[in-house]
Amino acid sequence: MLQVVFVDDEAEVLDGLRRRLRVMRRDWNMVFLGSGLEALDYMQKEPVDVMVTDIRMPVMSGVELLLELKNEYPSVLRLALSGDAGSETELSCAQAAHQFIAKPADADVIQDVINRTSDLRKLLGNSQMQAVIGSIDTLPSLPDLYQRFISETNKKEGSIAKAAFVISDDVAMSAKILQLVNSSFFGIPRNIESVQQAATMLGLNTLKTLILSEKIFESSGEVEKSGLKLVAFAEHSQRIAGLARAIAVEFGLSRAEAENAFMAGSLRNVGKLVLASSFPDRYANVMVATDGGESFADAEIAEFGVSHSMAGAYLLGLWGLPSSIVNSVLRHFSFESECPNTLSSDVCLQVAVQIVNAERSGIPLADLHGALENLVSPSQLDVAIGLYEKTSN
Repeated sequence: MLQVVFVDDEAEVLDGLRRRLRVMRRDWNMVFLGSGLEALDYMQKEPVDVMVTDIRMPVMSGVELLLELKNEYPSVLRLALSGDAGSETELSCAQAAHQFIAKPADADVIQDVINRTSDLRKLLGNSQMQAVIGSIDTLPSLPDLYQRFISETNKKEGSIAKAAFVISDDVAMSAKILQLVNSSFFGIPRNIESVQQAATMLGLNTLKTLILSEKIFESSGEVEKSGLKLVAFAEHSQRIAGLARAIAVEFGLSRAEAENAFMAGSLRNVGKLVLASSFPDRYANVMVATDGGESFADAEIAEFGVSHSMAGAYLLGLWGLPSSIVNSVLRHFSFESECPNTLSSDVCLQVAVQIVNAERSGIPLADLHGALENLVSPSQLDVAIGLYEKTSN
């Protein structure tokens, strides 16, 4: 049974949560506490899976409580209840909470957030990895992107579209921005699936403040120690993402589906950043194994007990990214279309992955017809290959 603790200094808020979540009593063991100090005392005595806390409380604020949890109990899912979206207090909490939920808290939203993350936790099934990933608030980014972003936002007539384009070039930046915009942090409706949409809704000044204050541009030094080259990693991710979106557009998928294909392509390997930045020396063993012909998934499971697809999906799930993106990241090694020759954003992504990887490995692209016959027709694959060759020249 899931152990869930709710913390708020207002008794009527706790009473309301208790009533609205009564339906979950068979699945959750719920405890309702009136202060952060009570919550910390409880955690010393009992295991906790999820902590849901108000941010503004006397003596110990919700920010202080969540930071304590992050340091001492990193595997706990940290959810912040906020009634003042986008304020400075909430901004200071952005690196402490995994997700934000607007007050008055909707019971369905709370159930969805907790159940989604609980399902991913079961799939990961590795307590050490849960703690490591649970403590992550930023991932390594390319240093030159910071300068490009600052240069654009400092212009008198800076372009939100150009700033979003810079962010889209970076896996870590994209993931962090989508984490914040898909929570209730800014009071924006959920399920924002593209950086461009997120940037437009936030505005240039808010985007700049967020990136500078949250130190989203983390040094890439630890990742480089592992042997994972961040520039090549980013270029590979963007090549796949761009081709996936182009395929989706060419075959008439909606704009939303095309953007989903792009973001899933950008973030599909985010788990490599998770593992390489958290365990650079051990990930070097993975890189050696792959140089010898072993697949990344097999080498990672041998070293860590999880693959980068599992680690990446768990992080993105913790951060509250849309299920469509999380599921694409999770199953990008084992995707099979339920409806052969029916295009979807996932199918477009898989075709893009196969084309880009084949070209990088020196495999003739014409040889992909057999490998992809259950996903697309021969003529569709030929069109996709044509798109790739056109953009590569």
